[in-house]
Amino acid sequence: MHIHCKNGDKQCKYWFDLDYYDLKEAYSYKMSAADTRFVRKILFDNFEFFKKAWNAFLKTKLGS
Repeated sequence: MHIHCKNGDKQCKYWFDLDYYDLKEAYSYKMSAADTRFVRKILFDNFEFFKKAWNAFLKTKLGS
């Protein structure tokens, strides 16, 4: 699963590693180190929310 984050002309994409509770940065554009830390904190603070939402999406998509 991945997520795109954007604020003005700054943007990034992160892949979630649901098995290892980790994030991998796919790319970032015009993001400072502080911006990156801020985004990562938000994503980690809400990791379970994103995981549950993803699983719910898959359940409806796959019909299981």
